[in-house]
Amino acid sequence: MVYNWPRCHPSRSREPLLLQLFAIAGALGAVARFWLSSGVYRLLGRAFPWGTLVRVYFTEASGARKPLLHCLHDETGIGGATVTRGVAGFGTRGRVRDRTLLMLATDLPLVLEFFEEPARACVAIERIKAVAQVSHVISWPVQVEPL
Repeated sequence: MVYNWPRCHPSRSREPLLLQLFAIAGALGAVARFWLSSGVYRLLGRAFPWGTLVRVYFTEASGARKPLLHCLHDETGIGGATVTRGVAGFGTRGRVRDRTLLMLATDLPLVLEFFEEPARACVAIERIKAVAQVSHVISWPVQVEPL
């Protein structure tokens, strides 16, 4: 009886080799993108990019999460944003909002955070104010550290 060794023996399969090649290609692509982006900033005469960090404070009950994410993603083209759900919090009215064992609160604080180039961040802030009722929008300059 003749066995076709690579097909009947799982350790001789080509799949692990292909997975390794894809992993190496992905790593090389990431290094190339980093090198290219750093080169572009050097050509433009800037240090590694400065940006503006923006935080938007609102509550779950305001219903602003989906409109804000839609606005940032589709209309302003922000590269990425994170929404963080607070465990507890209180605002100017002094009412503490927290989650208890018996009742899952639906009015917990939310914080949407993103950073972008200063000009694009200003445009995004104006759109945020127009789209949704939020408690506070704060921003400050940040330096993005190269990895």
